[in-house]
Amino acid sequence: MASVNVKLYSQMMLPLSGLIIGILLANNGAGFILGASLIMAGLGLYELLAWRSVDPVSSYHLQNWHYAWIVLIFTGVGTITTNARLPEPLPDELTDGAVMAYGHVKEIHNTTLGDRVVLDITALMDSTGRAKAVTPFKVLGSCQDFKARVDDDVIFPCRLSRVADSSNTFNTGYALRMSRKGILYSAIIGDSVKIKAHTPTLNGLKWSLRSRTEEFIENTPLSKPTQNFLITILLGDRAYLDEDTRSLFADGGVSHMLALSGMHVSIIAGIIMWLLFPFNLLGIYRWRYIVALPILWGYTFITGLTPSTVRAAIMMTAVIVCILTERKNSSWNALLLAVFLILLFNPNALFDIGLQLSFICVAALIFFAGPLNPIDHHEHSALFNVVAAVLVTLSATAASWVLSAYYFGIFPLLFIPANLLALPLLPVYIVISLAFFLSVAVGHPIPWLGQIIDAGYSCLISLLSAIRGETSSATQLDISWITVALWLLALAGIAIWLHYKHNRWFLILSSAVAVTAIVLIPFSKSTKPDGFIIQTRADQPHILERNSRTEYTRTFQTNSISGIRILGKQIVTADCDLCGTPLLRSCDYAIVTRSCPNSIKEIDSILHPRIIVLHPSIRRLRETEMLRHADSLHIPVHSLRLAGPIQVLQE
Repeated sequence: MASVNVKLYSQMMLPLSGLIIGILLANNGAGFILGASLIMAGLGLYELLAWRSVDPVSSYHLQNWHYAWIVLIFTGVGTITTNARLPEPLPDELTDGAVMAYGHVKEIHNTTLGDRVVLDITALMDSTGRAKAVTPFKVLGSCQDFKARVDDDVIFPCRLSRVADSSNTFNTGYALRMSRKGILYSAIIGDSVKIKAHTPTLNGLKWSLRSRTEEFIENTPLSKPTQNFLITILLGDRAYLDEDTRSLFADGGVSHMLALSGMHVSIIAGIIMWLLFPFNLLGIYRWRYIVALPILWGYTFITGLTPSTVRAAIMMTAVIVCILTERKNSSWNALLLAVFLILLFNPNALFDIGLQLSFICVAALIFFAGPLNPIDHHEHSALFNVVAAVLVTLSATAASWVLSAYYFGIFPLLFIPANLLALPLLPVYIVISLAFFLSVAVGHPIPWLGQIIDAGYSCLISLLSAIRGETSSATQLDISWITVALWLLALAGIAIWLHYKHNRWFLILSSAVAVTAIVLIPFSKSTKPDGFIIQTRADQPHILERNSRTEYTRTFQTNSISGIRILGKQIVTADCDLCGTPLLRSCDYAIVTRSCPNSIKEIDSILHPRIIVLHPSIRRLRETEMLRHADSLHIPVHSLRLAGPIQVLQE
């Protein structure tokens, strides 16, 4: 067995731990005063140690508590930086009625329900025409066809509403997640948007480059599904893939291929370094790394600077700096430094699932994948690489499966063979795709490369379809945070044992903790729920989920159009006047209540449903008329009063 060449302890753990504690304190109500007090306490402890003639920075003979000043200072820093980024609520008079908003377009996302726009609002004007001075804040806008571009300064009328958890979204904690992104309010944006100016920013440049890259891929002679897949894995925009395709990757346990992560950045970095090999031939190998750095960060910038990609870019930058300065590189120190810098500038990234999974997976690779490889790299390099690929998959999965199950509630049954087959081919696939794009860019596309790319994607889809057919989907898990904590604690104990092999108690205790964590997991008796039933209770539409383990309801919100996605089906409810409402691109079921005054024809033209579901709250006379009109127009309609509940089955 290879020896562990990584130190578990790093002094970067002290400021990082303090920063995390400060972020958690701020998210639980701690304010600026506590943060400043902690910083003063840390500085006071430092001065006390210095007064006692002890160098608290460079001394190697300090007791553990002597380093508490570092933790105190960065706990205060974490508390202050987090509070500085928390959005402030608006006065009630600005959310009680219609206002005229002046804003700057930050993001535009295309969805099946229309465009979702993030704007920085700089000023508001109330119904009386008086301007209201407000601290700039973010708003999530909904629009069917947003005409403005990113970086446009716009004026539009709207009614601001506080973002709240909705019982029909299957998204518990939605308001909290949006607030951590700095968004407290949402608004419906109509067609009366006026563009006043265009103010270029780096954010706009990023979106422009992304759009141009997406347009370039869409104009290549590849099949549409392949184009959408390449846009997803290269730029991280999953909106290009339909729900069924995303579900296919999730059931196969390879959904991380779609989420832009450190793995993708590492592949791109490897390609960049390979393309720059002529610098080595010229004897100026250092310039190879100097040129690679801006290219790497340029790619990270275009992809959106997500926490997981930034983590990978920082770690690679640290490695390159160590090479250029001829210093010894430590992957563990680089990982801690990356997370520290990310949280320092974006404290709420601590709650980003991508960053959490990225950190755990990379830590597992550092401490397990290499040390557990029994093959000597110098004597059997080919066999070493094969075993390493298996251990990388096993290590990353062993570390991340419990966290994935905690957040997503599923566990893919054949994730290991799926990853062993798909992941090693991903770098090859990306290299071939980039070579094809280069040939298209120079005006001489290579047809056989395009055919290989299309065939590769078709083979991947066939493989995942076969896996889903064998497993009938992923197994449901319902685990608590206690199980997550115990499992991660067990992995930490095993890492300590690998580092200090003379202490077998770490292995014994860690194994016991791991077994306890697994025993605490209540496995479901079935796989995915077999269906959802739309029925009526208390004059409101409900969703009833049925499987062998749970039975509960989800209630639709009233006074607006709301939508959820169930088993790949888009379901919306209409309980207001739809005239003037942005058109939906499509939906599967439209539930119409008594509060919706529109005709069948209007409902069909606005919502474009496959089936219109009439709720029993509709008066019988009007229901009869709606059924007659639907029959004459050949519009599919289901009456809950006459035909009973309608079931949405898994296909």
